[in-house]
Amino acid sequence: MCKRFVSLLMALAFGVTVLLTAPAVWAADDAQADGAYTLGDVTGDGFVNNKDYARLKAFLADDTTAMTEQAADLNQDGGISNKDLARLKKILAQDVPAGGAYASSGEEVEAISTLLPDSTIWLDDTGAPLQYVQKLTGSATAYYDAYNTGLTASGMKPQKGCVAVDPKKIPYGTQLYIRSADGSIVYGYAIAADTGGFVSSGKTLADLYFDTYDECIQWGRRDIELYILRWPS
Repeated sequence: MCKRFVSLLMALAFGVTVLLTAPAVWAADDAQADGAYTLGDVTGDGFVNNKDYARLKAFLADDTTAMTEQAADLNQDGGISNKDLARLKKILAQDVPAGGAYASSGEEVEAISTLLPDSTIWLDDTGAPLQYVQKLTGSATAYYDAYNTGLTASGMKPQKGCVAVDPKKIPYGTQLYIRSADGSIVYGYAIAADTGGFVSSGKTLADLYFDTYDECIQWGRRDIELYILRWPS
């Protein structure tokens, strides 16, 4: 337990614009097993590449080509059309971010976390992840490394995206996506990496890491939506 880390209450909100990008070919998420799928991986081979583009194009031409139809609905509008083919083409050309978290429109995501996920986090029209294991709601405070200890309870170097939790409920290494309850602020992709004295009270769901005292003051105590994307292996 990192007792030297300081947790603070704060009053104002803020956001840092981050364009999350990654290579246009990405591996399927292991968390999307047991019948789940990765958007764009229409061949079901665990990758998104030109083979998927060819398979989707063939499907639209004759409607009999075998493929993972849910993965082909890239626009998440409940159907498969040339719009999905066009979006897949843009992703492969890197005109639309293929990694990180972004809306179906491909717009930049305002996020506080500096961590990047290994594969795309697709968001719906409200800004919530399309795919997740569990959603939790509660209150979140903020903390920073006031004494420059340089390590979290899990041994991870503290940075924006590290989150302190009750490890009995959310084990270290759990991958998360966090935003304010009203959706106005996105903390973004995060890792459960720390804990603290707040755990015993049961009144705080998570303590979010920030670099400075002033940033902590700006966050305050806020109601959040915490999406569990993947449990640790």
